[in-house]
Amino acid sequence: MHASIYDIGHVFLFFILNYGVIIFSFLISVIAFKITNINFEPENINKVLFTSPYSIHKNTVHFALSSLILSPVIEELMFRYHLKKFTKNFFISILTIFIVAIYSYSSASPLFFVLCVYGIILTSIYYGTLYLPQYIKKRLPSYIFTLSIIFFVLGHLNNVKIFSLKFWPIYMLYLFYLTSVGFFLAKIRIKLNFYYTLLLHFLFNLFPYIISFLFLNPVD
Repeated sequence: MHASIYDIGHVFLFFILNYGVIIFSFLISVIAFKITNINFEPENINKVLFTSPYSIHKNTVHFALSSLILSPVIEELMFRYHLKKFTKNFFISILTIFIVAIYSYSSASPLFFVLCVYGIILTSIYYGTLYLPQYIKKRLPSYIFTLSIIFFVLGHLNNVKIFSLKFWPIYMLYLFYLTSVGFFLAKIRIKLNFYYTLLLHFLFNLFPYIISFLFLNPVD
């Protein structure tokens, strides 16, 4: 792998653009919070999400190992490894998806169903490409790109503790965040190589970690 300043610049550009989208989404959510009279407080965030910047203090080592190292590798293999030269890389993505699905099934997680559906769709595409009409084949990369974002978002909804209309601004902000992250990770995967996608994913996961220690207080 030959790293260039241009490629590294792309990674940090997408990192900045992503958080530009997040800040815009946050401002919209703040307005929504005002309208609904819901306080944007750590207690409310922790009621809705299993993992938030406010809860990182409680399991520092666990967070560092899972969110900064393990999760980026596994998620990139599942959701984006096949986006470039996808016919050669599909098998690795599909295999990873079903392994994680089996693991999540043992913990009674809804993630099992999301990954099974995603795995079946990718398997169908992998084996059915030869039989697809030409006009669909031309659009297939864009369809797979969109699918990677959709299932990346759905896979992370497992992080939601409760569903209540009362907290819809929090859901809206979380969906904006996931969609933006999924989009920019997929873009960097197509433009560059797998290692740069891992780097960007690491940076995305590292940022809330830094913010939590600099500006936020832990909440039980």
